[in-house]
Amino acid sequence: MNLKINIASDILNQFTSQLKAEKQENALILAPHIGEGKISALSFPNALTFYHFSFKLKIALQLSSFNPIDSDYLLLNINLSERAVEKTVNGQNLDLQKYLPSGILYYPPNIKVASNSPINTTFEIVLIRFHKDLLRDYFPAKANSIFEIKDTIIYEDLDFQSEELLRNIIKSTHKLKSHADLLNFLSIFFDKLRSRESPENYENIHPKDIKQLFLVAAVLRNPTPQNLPTIADLAKQAGMGKTKFKQIFKQVFGSAPKQYHQKIKMEYAKTALQQQQKTSTELAYELGYADPSKFTRAFKNHFGSTPSKM
Repeated sequence: MNLKINIASDILNQFTSQLKAEKQENALILAPHIGEGKISALSFPNALTFYHFSFKLKIALQLSSFNPIDSDYLLLNINLSERAVEKTVNGQNLDLQKYLPSGILYYPPNIKVASNSPINTTFEIVLIRFHKDLLRDYFPAKANSIFEIKDTIIYEDLDFQSEELLRNIIKSTHKLKSHADLLNFLSIFFDKLRSRESPENYENIHPKDIKQLFLVAAVLRNPTPQNLPTIADLAKQAGMGKTKFKQIFKQVFGSAPKQYHQKIKMEYAKTALQQQQKTSTELAYELGYADPSKFTRAFKNHFGSTPSKM
């Protein structure tokens, strides 16, 4: 089944119409022949809407979504699933992965995204759609620089504090508290964008450069490389000078290459500890720390708790 969603229009109504689904108040219930699950929506002032997708399909679903170049709306696409969500953004194949620097995908105007949802796979996705007036009303200092970003693929990481806010909204029955949590989430996200290069340094990245960046990122997603390439090596692999490479890598992924790799290492360590696959000391040496205490400090700085608390 093929669906086409315009970000500038009500998203839940478009899914309801195209899936020919049953709508119960602010939720769409999937028909049994399509799968199990639902899409729910919470609406707030300033055309701010929180969409929660939780489903397991019985048929393959191809979804194309686009934010028109003249759109007054912005969208955040957040992966809460335990598996990567594969997408094609403006012609480039990308992965949206929880906790990694690609956990949140930002849709400015003039962005087209396509994805395939395979059968018998559980997905959980959050969309946050808002009008540009929300930026002017709640975040005036950030409004112009955020909204002027167009055509550009931007990722940010989904940190644990941000995920907790989203989880609170999903399970809450208190709309005022949900609104506060959602604004808090957006504030954290916008602060991350502001921590990047100055807005005037944002540039429309050529598709071939995007492709090269993701090849480089694939190298950095290995948490335990025997020899981590230098910035000069990574820039050469991407076919760029060091300055341009560092600038657009941070623009796309939200962090410098070394910080990006650090996040990968910490998430790898967290999973290994939770599944009791390895000890903290084993992980310290595997991840290149000469002293296990340095690994413990790095882990606590990243997650806010020590490895022993996992």
